[in-house]
Amino acid sequence: MAIVFPNETQDEAARILQVKQVIADGEFSTTSTSFVNTSLFTISFDNTLKSGSKVLAKIELSFGESYSSYWAQPHYFTLYQSNIASSTKGMVGANAIANAHDGYNEYDIDRISASNLHTPTNTSPHYRLYVKTASNTRTLYVGSAANSNSVYNVGRTICTIMEVCD
Repeated sequence: MAIVFPNETQDEAARILQVKQVIADGEFSTTSTSFVNTSLFTISFDNTLKSGSKVLAKIELSFGESYSSYWAQPHYFTLYQSNIASSTKGMVGANAIANAHDGYNEYDIDRISASNLHTPTNTSPHYRLYVKTASNTRTLYVGSAANSNSVYNVGRTICTIMEVCD
């Protein structure tokens, strides 16, 4: 949504010019060691960005991982407009299990969040959640624990973007 003032113009002194949020309750899983699109959402602003604006982007999500008799492996999460963070580690990395045994790890789930202030490559950016795992011996689950019981499918992948006047 844009901040509109009585004279129907945006005042650059406002600093936050637009805010948009999406909440996805779907699930996604992968064993890819390269960043892949989760297809859980595509988010963009209602209006084109002002010249020189930056975008503050935030993700919040729950994830789980399968057990493979090895220590926990990191998983990486980022938003792509072009990758807005590290090309290898994304916006944030984490793992979701202790090194217990298979019977318990399928229930482990973690919640993470990350934010990044970046300069978009165009004035109409679209953002999508991309993920990868460090080892293809694990399955990464976004929006769910590794257990297939629907009780453990928690969804709630949230992305918030804000246009910040520079």
